[in-house]
Amino acid sequence: MFKHFNIFSFLIILCGILISYNTITAQPKIAILYSELTEKVDNTNSNKVIDAITAWELFLMQDKIPYTVIYDNDLKSGIDDEFDILILPSINFISNEQMEELQNFLASGKSIISTGSKLFYQENILDEYQNLETLFGLSNIKVMDSDNLSFSHSIIPNNLNQFRMYDDLIVQITNKNQVLLCEGVNNNQSCGYIFDDNNFNSDKSSIIFGTFGTGRFFWTGFDLGDVIGGKSDISTFKQLISDAIKWMDNQPDVYIANFNESLSSPLIFTLQYNNALELELIDVLQKNNIRPNLIVTPDQKVSKEILSKFSNDEIILELSGDDTLNELIENFNRDYEVSLSSILLGKKILENADFNSLQTTGINKILYKEQVPGLPRIFNKEFLVIPYAISGNIPSPNGVVNFLNYNPKINCDINTEDELLEKINQIKSKQYNFTSLTELGKWWNLKERFAYEIKYISDNEIEIWLTNKNSISISDLNVFFNSVEVIDRKSLTISLKNSLLEYYFDSASGAIVIKLENINSNSLNKIKINFTLI
Repeated sequence: MFKHFNIFSFLIILCGILISYNTITAQPKIAILYSELTEKVDNTNSNKVIDAITAWELFLMQDKIPYTVIYDNDLKSGIDDEFDILILPSINFISNEQMEELQNFLASGKSIISTGSKLFYQENILDEYQNLETLFGLSNIKVMDSDNLSFSHSIIPNNLNQFRMYDDLIVQITNKNQVLLCEGVNNNQSCGYIFDDNNFNSDKSSIIFGTFGTGRFFWTGFDLGDVIGGKSDISTFKQLISDAIKWMDNQPDVYIANFNESLSSPLIFTLQYNNALELELIDVLQKNNIRPNLIVTPDQKVSKEILSKFSNDEIILELSGDDTLNELIENFNRDYEVSLSSILLGKKILENADFNSLQTTGINKILYKEQVPGLPRIFNKEFLVIPYAISGNIPSPNGVVNFLNYNPKINCDINTEDELLEKINQIKSKQYNFTSLTELGKWWNLKERFAYEIKYISDNEIEIWLTNKNSISISDLNVFFNSVEVIDRKSLTISLKNSLLEYYFDSASGAIVIKLENINSNSLNKIKINFTLI
């Protein structure tokens, strides 16, 4: 089955990175399509097909996932009854008959993983990307238009990885093979976004997943061998693919939203201190129920009058040194008669910071500079560590922590105050929830004390055991249940303590989102799911 061909050096690294893959039920049956048609038509780069196949074989073997390589004639004859997941590696050309079978495969509730595939018709190579729209519902597909040899692509918390990623994860991708990107995601969901000239662009993505009919798909505009950023980048992307297979496999999954309804799409407002900052602006913000955080540096002479407008929890000390953190914090506290609880660091400084020493300063929240928004994490049971990413364009709500930063400027020609308020109102209309670092920390500590697992009762009944280990009750929490198999929606009932629960189907992930109005403190909650399979 395995063929020995020349492959990219990245594949050697790929072999050494192992990710366990546990299943309760039978593993999905996976097929890889070897496109003889692509190899024949695109004879200028025949090795590309071989390299793509080999990369996938290495990946699956290292994860100990069984697979079968199939060929064009196999696909034409129909594979609906034989396989659960079909992988399309660098398939640039297909026939009309093959396209029909791909559609039938998805229509039968099966899944497709497409990496670096253009899916042109053999008869009309100028048909551009119509098949990608027909098959996956993707629109505005374009070739990456850049003179750069490579580009960066973020991977963000999403349904596919069960919202569990904390740092922003960025992979480097070569652009030598005409990478495809999608502008506008429609009803599908992006796993991250492309950087345009090192700027985060939430309108462009080359990693998208979703549902189409009863089937599921995972699409990337590049292939496995196009990830070139080194071991870390390869490991990150490999984990995402493992997540995609898990999302498509035969095993149900359960996970909870990162935030409850009152804190969904949290947004923290920060003000950069400088001489242009006026008391009036702070007053206006606070009258509009916006509690800004003030970012100051040790070398600034901060107005005590302005400082008095902020509580201790709303002052963030930005530090650039790494060996005098404690001294700088203590000096600021003494000079301004405050007790800081938050600091802002560069990522490299954070990696080298002495947390045990920081505990003596009263600091319990650490922001660190990142390129894209991410999630908090609890470190050493004492520190809330938060990626701090600011952008001129606030990204779409993705269950991450966003920051809106304002750097006051003196401009006599425009009313910067009105301009800022207009921007804030626009953001509010997009359902962002302004919050504080303190409230964010309280919630994240509560979230960390949830436990959940799936119990199999019968072929038609599953229970989700959700445990709230907190001493307080939690309201308005969303639980995601990934059933994978196609459920007869008319037969579906979800209940807790004999009371029916409200739920809906997430259109992008296909997961059932269960709404819990209240979860009692220190309680075990058995959510019953009864269904009939189609």
